[in-house]
Amino acid sequence: SAGQFSLLDVTGVGNDEVKHSSILAWLLTPDAQHGCGTRFLHLFLKAADVSIPQEHLPDSYVRTEFSGNESIIDILICKPGRFLVYVENKTVSAEGLHQIDREYRDMVRVAASLRIPHDQMFPVFLTPGGQPPTSGHARPWLPVTYSDVAR
Repeated sequence: SAGQFSLLDVTGVGNDEVKHSSILAWLLTPDAQHGCGTRFLHLFLKAADVSIPQEHLPDSYVRTEFSGNESIIDILICKPGRFLVYVENKTVSAEGLHQIDREYRDMVRVAASLRIPHDQMFPVFLTPGGQPPTSGHARPWLPVTYSDVAR
C-alpha cells in the first residue's frame, strides 16, 4: 500500500487490455485454480449492481475475446437459460466506431440462442474512471470502475 506499487506494471501487463481481461476472466471463473469458487464472480457482479441468484454461479462459464457476428467482447460470463454478462473492458484504448451498439446487438443474438431472458442480460462497461460508453446508446450499459472491482 506504500507508494504507487502496481502488480500489473511489475509483471509487464501494464495497460494491455487483452491481458487485463485474461486475468479478470481467470478470477471470475468459478472452477479456476485460484480456489475461491464463485467468490470473485459474486463480488464482481455486486460491484456492477447485477443481481444473479448465487445458485446459478457455480456452473457458469467465462470466455475472453468472444466473437459475435459484429464484434468481439472482452469477457463473456454465462449460464445458458439463466443469465448473460458481457464485459467491455477499456484500459486506455478508445471505443471503435459504434462499438457498443454492435456488441449489444451481438449480446441480444447470443442471449436468444441460449434462451436467456432479456431481463437477465447485463452489459458491463469497465473503465478506470467509470464513464459511460460513447460509441452508441449508453443506456443499457452498466458503468463500473476498476476501483469498484478492486474493492
